[in-house]
Amino acid sequence: MSGHQSFTEQEVDRWNQVYLSPSQPLLLNAINQAVVATDTKGQIRFWNEAAENLYGWSQHEVIGRPVAEVALTLEVYQQSPEVLAELQKGQIWSGEIHDRDRYGREFTALVHATPVYDVEGCFAGVVRISSDTSASKATQAQLVYQTQQAQALSRVIDAIHQSLELDSIFSVSASHIAELLHAEVSIVQYLPEHQFWMPRIVFNADQEPVTQLHDLIPDQDNPFAEQLKRLEVVEINDTRAIKGPVNEQFAQTSPGAWLLTPISLGGEVWGSLTLGRSDQHLAWQTEDIGLAKQVAAQLAIAIDKAETYQQLQQELSTRQANEERLRQYEHIVSATRDSIALLNDDYIYRVVNQV
Repeated sequence: MSGHQSFTEQEVDRWNQVYLSPSQPLLLNAINQAVVATDTKGQIRFWNEAAENLYGWSQHEVIGRPVAEVALTLEVYQQSPEVLAELQKGQIWSGEIHDRDRYGREFTALVHATPVYDVEGCFAGVVRISSDTSASKATQAQLVYQTQQAQALSRVIDAIHQSLELDSIFSVSASHIAELLHAEVSIVQYLPEHQFWMPRIVFNADQEPVTQLHDLIPDQDNPFAEQLKRLEVVEINDTRAIKGPVNEQFAQTSPGAWLLTPISLGGEVWGSLTLGRSDQHLAWQTEDIGLAKQVAAQLAIAIDKAETYQQLQQELSTRQANEERLRQYEHIVSATRDSIALLNDDYIYRVVNQV
C-alpha cells in the first residue's frame, strides 16, 4: 500500500483521543452506519466496521490513505464550495450522494459531515457518517409504482361502470395505461370469420390517440396469434429476435419490446391488450405483466357487459318492431272486417228492395 502515509497505532489512538471523546471510538464501531474521519489533509484517521462493510475496504487497508483513493465521492463532495462553507462555519452538512465501493458497485448514500476541532479550536478534520439508502429508495419507488398501478386500474374500472360504449372505455383504459407504463397501448379485436386481428384503438406513449390505425394483422402463419388463442401472454423483450414473415414486418415498423395479453370471453379469445415500448429492448417487469392481466380482465368484463347490452337492445328493438307489425296487421284485419260488413249490408238491402 504505497503512496500514502502510514500511522502507528499510537498515532491513531492519539488522534482519536484528541479529536474524539473517549467513548466515541467504541460507540462508532458499534453502530451500523459507516463512520469515516479524515484530517485536514484528507487522510483517513478513523474507519469503523460498518465502513468496511459498505465500501469493501478493511480498516488496516485504509488508515493513513487519502480518502479520495478509497471513496472518491466523499472527497469530491467535501471540496464543493457550498459544503466547505458550511463545515468551516462549524455546521453539519447533510445530503445524498452517488457513491461506489471498491468493487464498483454504485449506491446512493445519505451522508452527514461534521467538522472536528482540536483543543485550541482550530479545524482539524471531518467525521462523516454514511448509510446506503438504495434499498429504501427502491422500496419507496416500488410503493409509488404500486400506488400508480392501483390508481390506473381504478380509473379503468370507473370507466367500465360509467359507460357501456366500448370505444369510450377503450380510450380511457389505453390512455391511462400508456401514461403509467410509458408505452404504446393497442386494444386489438380478433375476427375469426375474416382470419385477421383488427386494432380498435391505439394510444402512443404520450397518451395521444393514433388516428391512422395499423394494418390488419393476419391470423394465418402467426405464432403470436396462436399463443393468444391459447390464452397465453406473449412477452417479447427484443423485437430484433422475432422470426417469421408476419411479425418480422411489424417488428421493423414498431421495434422495441412487446407485451401481448389475451382478452378472453367464455374461455375464448376476444382480442388482446398490446403494449409496445419503441426502441427499448428491456425485459417487462413482473408488475407490468400483472397490471396488463388485470386490465385485460376488466376489459373482458366491459366487453361482456356491452355485448350483452347490445344484444338486449337488439332483442328489444326486434320485439318492438314485431309489436308494431302486429298492430298494423290487426288494423288491416279490422278494416277488412268492417269493409266486409258494409258490403253484406248493401247486398242485403239491394236484394230486399230488388234494386
